Amino acid sequence: MKASDRPRGFLLLLADGFDEVQVTTLISGLRGAGLPLTTVGLKRRGIRGMHGVVIVPDTSLSEVLRSLPSVGVLIIPGGEAAIAAWRADPRFEDLVEGVERRGGRVAVVPEAASLLEGTRVTALPLPLAVQPLETTPTWIQPLVEAVGETVM
Repeated sequence: MKASDRPRGFLLLLADGFDEVQVTTLISGLRGAGLPLTTVGLKRRGIRGMHGVVIVPDTSLSEVLRSLPSVGVLIIPGGEAAIAAWRADPRFEDLVEGVERRGGRVAVVPEAASLLEGTRVTALPLPLAVQPLETTPTWIQPLVEAVGETVM
């Protein structure tokens, strides 16, 4: 597959109980680098993180599944309650397998890797570490390479 034919952009999953540090790091890092990111909630209204931070997702899982876009990387962050919510939703596996079928990749933090057990999906590991804001976080590079994007 030529780089120009690769799926582009990122989907970031959100469910109640998400890990706020991971999610806000991902959002600010990817969007700050000028990369296309869409947040996807289990529901369309505000999603409450594990410490009460509320994020209103760009779209819902139902909306994404109606017209599954060709996406470069589906990102699954941590948070025990969020992981449990995704595990309990029968649409989750359809989303993951649909992204991979269309040539995309799936990236997970280590605590969420169990969500992919029993699937044929091979995940990109996503080790998150806090870095100074003036640098491009090192965890962005493997994601960028997976979709052939360029960091601004």
